Amino acid sequence: MFENTDPNLKAEWDAERCPIIDGIIFGDGRIRRMLVQRVENPSGESDLSVQPTDWTSLAELSRNNELHWTGVDTFCKATDSIRNLSVVCGEGGMGADGFVAVLRLDNGEIVWIAFFTRSNPFEEIQLVEDQVMARTNLGMWWQFPLHSPEMVTLR
Repeated sequence: MFENTDPNLKAEWDAERCPIIDGIIFGDGRIRRMLVQRVENPSGESDLSVQPTDWTSLAELSRNNELHWTGVDTFCKATDSIRNLSVVCGEGGMGADGFVAVLRLDNGEIVWIAFFTRSNPFEEIQLVEDQVMARTNLGMWWQFPLHSPEMVTLR
């Protein structure tokens, strides 16, 4: 007998838990992994670089025993009732974890969650036109295009 063992992202999110994955987790279970690394800028200082890599899914990670969860705390929220969206941000279980999530305002369904183990917690969020702007506790702004969050830019 077939048993559905796919993780229930919405149930976990409602329980204030998120997958520990550097990347974008879409509400349907698809994941766009992101490479997060320190790079040297022209002045010799270290900057954070974030780039999309491969695709996977919650189901695939679960089948391979590579799916791990952490608790999350939400620090702030912004809403856009015209687009029926709520955006939230906060921290994960480790000191450098941070997340940004876009949810349906009316039913809490997940559009996408961006989770990073090296971003630091996000403590300010804004929805500006088609961009989600999130500031970490280190003062770095992460700009996520609403419809293609894997194209994030840092400033």
